[in-house]
Amino acid sequence: MEFVENIKVNHPAVYKILRYSVSFILVFGSFLIITPLIAFFSIVVLVAAALGVGVNAATYSVSLSNSLVKQLVTGIIIVLAVVWLAFSFLDIYTHHGQEIAVPNFKGLTVSEVEKLADSKNLRFEVLDSVYRNDKTKGTIVEQIPPPNFNVKQNRTIFVTINAFGSEMVRVPNLIGNTLVQAQADLEISGLSIGRLEYVPDIAKNVVKGQKYKGKQIADGEQIPKGSRIDLVLGRGIEAGAETPVPDLIGLTKNSAVQQATSSYFNLGAVIYDTGISNRADSLKAMIWKQNPAPNQNASPGSLIDIYLTNDQTKIPKDTIE
Repeated sequence: MEFVENIKVNHPAVYKILRYSVSFILVFGSFLIITPLIAFFSIVVLVAAALGVGVNAATYSVSLSNSLVKQLVTGIIIVLAVVWLAFSFLDIYTHHGQEIAVPNFKGLTVSEVEKLADSKNLRFEVLDSVYRNDKTKGTIVEQIPPPNFNVKQNRTIFVTINAFGSEMVRVPNLIGNTLVQAQADLEISGLSIGRLEYVPDIAKNVVKGQKYKGKQIADGEQIPKGSRIDLVLGRGIEAGAETPVPDLIGLTKNSAVQQATSSYFNLGAVIYDTGISNRADSLKAMIWKQNPAPNQNASPGSLIDIYLTNDQTKIPKDTIE
């Protein structure tokens, strides 16, 4: 510390600056993790002091010695080392760069999701529940973030579960409505048309009664969403009047239900080809034969039996839906 002692004798003010700055770097350098700018400021002060000494060298006969240079270099190395260690610690603590692909929770039960989330060091939370007739009750139908999205450990995955119970809706008042209006009102309420029953009445295709599971049901009663309401319709003045049977060839079953209903008929037997073995096949299957045949006359409300296949050779090309 010979250089510092010379400064102490010849220039007390510069000595204080040098001593305090060097001491600050050497002793407290390890505490500069949070505020590295303070370390930079200290180095600037040291350099400024050193330059000040050089300018006044002629007056005080003082020059920088190897001792001070070593102290400066040592201080800088300590600061850089501490900063590097700090960032390394933060990377380890926050698992920087360590990400996990979110697994697919859809279709799993809550207990299955819990086990899978634990195995991946993830958390989950049930955000909401919905009513989905096409999904298994009590299983996951949606998740945020989506599958295969990269997240850090302990990230919370929000899931939506398909409710165990059925959503209940109110039955609308259909009495006095036309068949078309009744169908629209039922769809708005989350319901659909079931069987059509015709009775002698002057008002043709006007709803005279509404039934659920074979019994009369009043408006305002609550039933599971997606249920079917059977309608009792007026036949019109002409007793025994008949109407042409609609052409259902080339339609899927769902389309056939709508077509038959709009033509005042009901679907009867549904016969599938032997090659149709699961739900997916049945949804794609098309009607290749029906009984009664298209354009034959039959009483409104009569049944139409349909035959479905996935064999395109059985279906006339000009009738494919």
